Amino acid sequence: MSQRLTAHLHELVLAMDKVSDHLLSTRFGVDHNLFVFLNPLLDGALDVTRMAERLNLTKAAVSKRVPRLEGEGWLETSTDPGHGRRVLVSLTPKGRDLIVEANALLADRFATIMNNLSIDSARLDADLQAMIPAVRASTEGELR
Repeated sequence: MSQRLTAHLHELVLAMDKVSDHLLSTRFGVDHNLFVFLNPLLDGALDVTRMAERLNLTKAAVSKRVPRLEGEGWLETSTDPGHGRRVLVSLTPKGRDLIVEANALLADRFATIMNNLSIDSARLDADLQAMIPAVRASTEGELR
């Protein structure tokens, strides 16, 4: 394994974020930050704490941004029926449409790049999806 794998992955993500920001701005008039913020909600509603964990943000940062995005029609909030004080955040149809279309646009762009390099995008995605929970689990005890 490369000694610089972490640095290379970070550099790749930065480059992909820059391309994503340009494509999302051009096609949808939104920035990459909005896309990243809304994307975890594609799998279903999350409470503010889980959203903060998924985004590597503080609960305060998520809580501060939610009302503005709700006002813009991207997401909606509700109370958790099993937990009266817990706020659930979910996508509106407008937010879901954006994330679905944006994911398709970005997937096409990056699949083309990977195909040109003979990289199996499905295999890479599966490997990355397997690594995420494994890496998180490897540090859970250390971070608490």
